[in-house]
Amino acid sequence: MKVFATFSYSLNAGTDIEQGRIVTVDSSGNAVYADATTNPATSPLGVSLGKAKSGSKVLVGLVKGVPFSAVASGAISAGGTVYLANDGKVSASGTNAVGVAVASAANGAYCQVLGY
Repeated sequence: MKVFATFSYSLNAGTDIEQGRIVTVDSSGNAVYADATTNPATSPLGVSLGKAKSGSKVLVGLVKGVPFSAVASGAISAGGTVYLANDGKVSASGTNAVGVAVASAANGAYCQVLGY
């Protein structure tokens, strides 16, 4: 499945980044993986639209209020709330919600999400 997001911007990768992972911005302004403890209310979030090596540019799609796709950590049901998981993935349970699943997704598959 192709990773998509409606609006995007380019950031320097603070670590090697895989496609379809939720990222945030570190204190140096670099894109790094978000994890289950990242608070979407206070941290900028995006989804990586391609792979990037640390120090190179990565295209990041905005996820707040727009549709996006990200790699699922575990099965996610359509219509269910989607949460941040570790390594920039999303899951069906957690603490920090980022949106609602538009379609069901299996573990490791891309989940289509309507971001909050």
